[in-house]
Amino acid sequence: MRAAIAVTLLALSIGSAWAQNAPPAQQPFHTYIDGVELVAAGTDRVRFEVRARITSTRSVTVKKVRFDNMHLGKVPFYLSPLDARIEIKAGKAMPLPAIPMTVFFRDLDSLAPVAEAIRSGEIRVNGRAEVDLDLNLFERLAVRKWNPRVEVPVDSTIKVGLPAGELGKVALLAGLEAAQRAMGIAGSAINVMRGDQEKWSADLENRFSKSLLLLESRYSLRMADGQNMEVSTRGMAFQLATNLIVTTRELTEPWQYYPDTALLLEEKRATLQEASDDVLVCPVGWNMEDGASIRSGKLKQRSAVNQMERVYVPVGSGAAKVKVAARENGANYAELEVAAPIGAVTPIPAASSQPGQVWERVAVFRLTQEGTFETIFVPAHRDGDRIIFDTPVDDAAVGSPVMTTAGAIGIVQGEHSGRVVAN
Repeated sequence: MRAAIAVTLLALSIGSAWAQNAPPAQQPFHTYIDGVELVAAGTDRVRFEVRARITSTRSVTVKKVRFDNMHLGKVPFYLSPLDARIEIKAGKAMPLPAIPMTVFFRDLDSLAPVAEAIRSGEIRVNGRAEVDLDLNLFERLAVRKWNPRVEVPVDSTIKVGLPAGELGKVALLAGLEAAQRAMGIAGSAINVMRGDQEKWSADLENRFSKSLLLLESRYSLRMADGQNMEVSTRGMAFQLATNLIVTTRELTEPWQYYPDTALLLEEKRATLQEASDDVLVCPVGWNMEDGASIRSGKLKQRSAVNQMERVYVPVGSGAAKVKVAARENGANYAELEVAAPIGAVTPIPAASSQPGQVWERVAVFRLTQEGTFETIFVPAHRDGDRIIFDTPVDDAAVGSPVMTTAGAIGIVQGEHSGRVVAN
């Protein structure tokens, strides 16, 4: 379902960017949901598969779609980002493979929304999507944005098909009714799982979310034409000890990680303005200027030596190879020493883990557009010193702690992995 919804949002997003004032008949994109099938239902979850296709009157390339504040009816849920270059050719239908989405009963207060979807034969999805356009370096310079992005609200109703027709519907509704009853029976498996999930969610909300900090890095590029380009990047950090804040080095020194910026600096078409860079942190709800910063002397950064890699950057009709710091790498880690406490922020306890360990779900936090944090749960495993996310997170989670019920086992460095913070 993730990819199908993603492409639905993609069509809406780019259509609104290119034709905000156009009447419906002139919108350049159309998405068709060919089938949404409920393929399986168990005692603790249901699984869906979605088939869709997309057509466009224009050719365009998109590199990423991410989602925010998504709801299935009134139930909040998380959709993984669609992180792939999607080339949409004018006048050509692009079919999508069937994509699964699983709803776990432990995450719901009631199974009524699922039962209603089965009964009515449709599911309403609403929220917000952010679409990153794949522009080359010259196009980015022209619009003065490194990450051209389109944001649109999402509100669509998706038809649901059922196995075995009406007989399947009757059996499925009976199973959901039994599961709903079990949720209220103390000691039942689903009741215990739901209770554990509720306790953990409450701990994450009431205790650990207060250890999270907003982080903003700022720097200035002097372009070859003499103009200055002021750049700022927002992300997340968290307090790991009384005098220690941790985050990713990508957030504190982003110019080393962004290929477009690195190419400009390498080819001397831009220079990093001396003493223009700064890192600021503050609790949620504060003005950024009221927190701590490196320039104010309240923060001091400690970092490992970056590990570099070569990547290709689109330039005009071709590409250039440039050296950048590796994102999903142990060296993408920054420690900020704190001279004095920042507000009422308290440390998150570090928790140990073992190579090869598997978690059915870990918790990570996402930074929303409103500057608040939301919690998502994904399966993960440890491979060496890496925490691998078996379901991708999006880049709004970069800098977040990777949480188990024992504490922080790692830090998110990218959509697919993070590094261990305690062994």
